Amino acid sequence: MEILELQKGTKLILTIRGRLDANEGDLLQKRFKQIKMMTTDLTLDLSELKFLSSAGIRIIITIMKEMNAKKGTFAISKISPEVREIFNVVGLIDLFVQDEKYVIVVKEKSETKAVLTMSGNPDLKSGRDLSDHIKELQAQGITEFVLDMTGIATTTPKFEEKLFEITREIETKSKLTVLRPPEPPPIVPA
Repeated sequence: MEILELQKGTKLILTIRGRLDANEGDLLQKRFKQIKMMTTDLTLDLSELKFLSSAGIRIIITIMKEMNAKKGTFAISKISPEVREIFNVVGLIDLFVQDEKYVIVVKEKSETKAVLTMSGNPDLKSGRDLSDHIKELQAQGITEFVLDMTGIATTTPKFEEKLFEITREIETKSKLTVLRPPEPPPIVPA
């Protein structure tokens, strides 16, 4: 594991690369003990973190609790897809990802099929992101998609338009199945 530091005024951003597990976690804990008295605003950038164990999750929660105890601010930004999936599986995505309106996770992937799970409150931006995810997977040879939207709280008209557009685009090259909740989520103005 590698830790890169960037100070922006009173805000300290720690970018964590590699793996965060029991063996590597000691390095993060030691560095946090050194810096916790010097900062009241800490952000962990997990965009380059490829693996997170339960011990790593415990370390992040400990850091969060210590920052909260000293009335500081703590945030996690730019989560890698691997770590996002781990947070999602263990049920901590809402704890760590509070500023996002939506989450798209590639839940399962085989040689020709991908299951994407979408939750939150999607809007036009999330529709564009979904389109980008699908195009990226199509470039990898995926031809069948399942979009699980059963965790959607609300949508916007612009998202629904974008989803219709995505469905039309995909049907020319691939198959798309959309799973929705039994009761459709309300469509709210953007």
